[in-house]
Amino acid sequence: MVNKRKILIGLAVVVAAFLLYNFFFKDEEEAVRKQFEVLAESTSKEPGEQPLIAIQKAGQIGSLFADICRLKVTATSFSGEYTPKEIIDRTIMARASFAQATIKFYDVNIDFPIDGVANVVATVRLTGKSSREKDVVDTHEIEAILKKIDGDWLFTE
Repeated sequence: MVNKRKILIGLAVVVAAFLLYNFFFKDEEEAVRKQFEVLAESTSKEPGEQPLIAIQKAGQIGSLFADICRLKVTATSFSGEYTPKEIIDRTIMARASFAQATIKFYDVNIDFPIDGVANVVATVRLTGKSSREKDVVDTHEIEAILKKIDGDWLFTE
């Protein structure tokens, strides 16, 4: 009887831990993944995209970043600390060099080392056509740090 009781208590603890993990951490993980989805959608460009859509997407991009975000892009000289406005401006310039662009994130691995911080490693793939109609395919591994600021997960690095 005592062994059954211990087994039932142990089972209840395991179930409770599983439910707490899924309730708290899965929600946070999904919120971080959602930021990458919005980033991919906002940086992608459809052929013949209207300027109003480009402005709307630029605004979405700005809402994903903290007031100061440290960026380092090894393939270019784009390194330093930037405000969301500066990131928007750079993104608009980069998008202008494409007739069509699709950004997708793959193998998104999220780690929460401390509460309110998400370390992310992912593969990003750009496919599309340059404004000169040349095919473009580029794939890189990225590392990002997002912090939960005022209830939102924002890119900080």
